[in-house]
Amino acid sequence: MLLGAAVLGACGGSESAFDPSGLSAEAARGYEISMNAGCGSCHGAGGEGRVGPKWVGLYGSSVALGDGTTVTADEEYLTVAIRQPAAQRRRGVSGVMPANNLSDEETAAVVAFIKELANG
Repeated sequence: MLLGAAVLGACGGSESAFDPSGLSAEAARGYEISMNAGCGSCHGAGGEGRVGPKWVGLYGSSVALGDGTTVTADEEYLTVAIRQPAAQRRRGVSGVMPANNLSDEETAAVVAFIKELANG
């Protein structure tokens, strides 16, 4: 638990001028969940990236993994990345995303938020 707190603390605040008003209801819920869970501290309030990878434009893109393989950032990949952060580590990422206790429904809402950022 201390590691997670240390990692979140190191990421800084999540201030942003991001306006979630144009999101679908599910994506807006995902935005709120991600802010309440501390995701914005590392990924940015609007998914613009900080210490953690950016979410803007992530959905549907190719992601290079540390094992040399490449995957598409689809719903399945994003769900696993959120629920089991160490399962498929991105190449070049040295930080450790802390575990979270998001439910399947909450995770799906965060994925919906990331999907809507795909064209950002």
